[in-house]
Amino acid sequence: MSLYTDLEQFLQAHRQHGQMRYETSDPIPKGYGLTVTCPCGIVFERRVLPEDAEQDLLSSGLSAFEN
Repeated sequence: MSLYTDLEQFLQAHRQHGQMRYETSDPIPKGYGLTVTCPCGIVFERRVLPEDAEQDLLSSGLSAFEN
């Protein structure tokens, strides 16, 4: 599965719990960390590699995802 697919499934499963919070680590050459926290306490964490970020961003329009 792609990062976007995993994230989309997490958001769908927890949407009814309220607004999610997300944060990203500072980018480094090997990518960055993504953490999305649901109000219920479940946390989605992934390391986003540069090639994954580009592919997912282009294919999904994740640039519209707001904090």
